[in-house]
Amino acid sequence: MTRTPSDLLRNWSSVLGYQALGFIAMIVTSMLATVAVPPRVFGDYYFLISLIQVALAIALSWIAQAVALFARREVQQDGSGSQAFASAVAAQVLVFLPVVAMAWVAWQVAPQAFPGSNQTFMLLITTLALFAVLESVSYALQAMHRFEGIGMCTALAKVGPLAAVLAVGAGAPATADVLLLGTAIGVVVALAAAYRVVPAGYLVSSQPRWQTIADIFAYGWRPPIAGAAAVVSSWMHIWFVRAYGGPAEAGVYAWAASLHLVAAAALMSLSSVMAPDLIDLAPKEDRKGAHRRLNQFQTAAAMLAIALPAAMGCIRFLAIALPTRYAAAGPVLALLIATVPAQLMTILSGPPDAPTRT
Repeated sequence: MTRTPSDLLRNWSSVLGYQALGFIAMIVTSMLATVAVPPRVFGDYYFLISLIQVALAIALSWIAQAVALFARREVQQDGSGSQAFASAVAAQVLVFLPVVAMAWVAWQVAPQAFPGSNQTFMLLITTLALFAVLESVSYALQAMHRFEGIGMCTALAKVGPLAAVLAVGAGAPATADVLLLGTAIGVVVALAAAYRVVPAGYLVSSQPRWQTIADIFAYGWRPPIAGAAAVVSSWMHIWFVRAYGGPAEAGVYAWAASLHLVAAAALMSLSSVMAPDLIDLAPKEDRKGAHRRLNQFQTAAAMLAIALPAAMGCIRFLAIALPTRYAAAGPVLALLIATVPAQLMTILSGPPDAPTRT
């Protein structure tokens, strides 16, 4: 079924409606953190989150992205998409175990490079695994056109860090472990909600297929290279700030970056709505398909033209109200928001087609 730009806008609005709670949670979390969480602790927490994001991009996210393509094709053939999902999770397990082993060796060989103890490492790995599963679930929901489920899951996941910051404000230890635990709990709640969103007809028990796993690896060998480069470049700045400025300075920078993620989350909701159409267009790109893609560019550009100036104005007022220990974050946040147009162009480029097997 062909969807028009108005359909795209309506679906994106639906996702944003569900995600509004998540946006509010992210902003409130950042605001409360300036009062309850010392910059050094926030910097340690954000450093751990950066490790999770880089590990996801290099080793796991590209497998989850394959779910959108293979599950979508399964759904188009009157399937449930569950077989593609099961195969993707199995592929993630195959990759995840060596990642854990290498991470453990690094943690033991160079403990001074990482904040926390072995308990922190276990929380880190658990959170990584939960995020990997949540990504696969989100892409499966894309394939089913259950966009409201994506928004709901994202919003619930953002409530976890908020709960952790509130717990610190109420007297819990102000440590990165507490913040990381809250993040993990939020993802668990999001996964539980996702299970309830999936229609009963799609909840079919399926076994992974080695052929599908092989297809996923054949499809996905290139995205890890591009994904690693993009994500490392997105997170390496906090590593440099931490290395040359110190954990407290990294915390101030991380606070600005946490608000920048609100804009990134809005763009991700746009990506989730557009991805199925871009997948459908890939094998049959023609004059009509190119026109549809142009309409999508125009719609997204109009949304950005409205949102970006409003965001920059809000930053100006926000910077005035920041506590002294986080005051330096205002200019940094303005620079980060200025990168949003480049992020939008990346989203609009669309996913590549899977290889055809002979």
